[in-house]
Amino acid sequence: MGPDVDSVADRPSSALRDCDVLVFGSTNADVVLKVPHRPAGGETILATEFALRSGGKGANQAVAASRLGASVRFLGAVGEDDFSSLVRRSLEQSGVDISAVRTVAAPTGTAVVALTPDGENSIMVAAGANGLIDGAMTTEFEHHLSSAKLLVVQLEVPTQQVEQFVRRAADVGVRVVLNAAPALAIATDVLAVADPLIVNEHEAQTILQSALGAILDVDFSDGSAVAAALLELGPRSVVVTLGGRGAVLATAQTAAAPIVEPAHAVDVVDTTGAGDSFVGAIAARIAAGANLADALRYATAVAALAVGRDGAQDSYPDRVEVDAFLAGRTVLR
Repeated sequence: MGPDVDSVADRPSSALRDCDVLVFGSTNADVVLKVPHRPAGGETILATEFALRSGGKGANQAVAASRLGASVRFLGAVGEDDFSSLVRRSLEQSGVDISAVRTVAAPTGTAVVALTPDGENSIMVAAGANGLIDGAMTTEFEHHLSSAKLLVVQLEVPTQQVEQFVRRAADVGVRVVLNAAPALAIATDVLAVADPLIVNEHEAQTILQSALGAILDVDFSDGSAVAAALLELGPRSVVVTLGGRGAVLATAQTAAAPIVEPAHAVDVVDTTGAGDSFVGAIAARIAAGANLADALRYATAVAALAVGRDGAQDSYPDRVEVDAFLAGRTVLR
């Protein structure tokens, strides 16, 4: 059974408002449990705190870009449940256009996040409505490409639909930011249009192993080597995030000596969604006309601010905060 249309707002419009960034992806309700440690098999532990927040890689990236000044439209699906109100409200309050969000006959996507005192997390995701995004829905979404400067995609919705949408974006000349997360194999022709491809070290290894059949002389402790190896697969540019070690940018011009952007030294509270804030910031800066090196510097600051606060979307800064951070000042929220 295919998805159900919930309103005329889901149907193509002949007069779409232009947007800087179009995000096609997932939205989840995040059930967050603060725990003293990750449970072992068969172990029951008591959480010290519970929170219910809006999340999902696609929605997170849309919120991050919008708070940084981009006009953003989100394409995705939610369920027929109370969680859908939570995720819609968070997107709308952050200024994201959700007129194209579909309601389907499935629960809204849900993630259970176990957060340990060091700020690290373990996450389990039930795709729910995200998994019901099918070819027909993706085709219906394609008309939104005509009003966008930039497309952002991730892999928390069916990979086949992401690939279909990216190919269509390339056909009509829309630049694609591909965050190949979570770690899944993706078609080489889709990788080839990414500008940039954004991955962490684990995701990079998955892509290289899928493309090459084996890992050949790649030192995965060397971010520059990883970025250069990924660039050889065909993306127009590559960004590899290295957690507390920063990020690396490789382009055709910098392949021999990729640009390394160190991380900022900050007290880590919660890393949930930090990578998504980084992707949203890259997209917002590119849409505003920045080059990739400048976008990388800006996104690294955004992620540093995000990890210093609880939650994913709740932690994302606005432009005033980022500008102040980069200038060595503090803005009180």
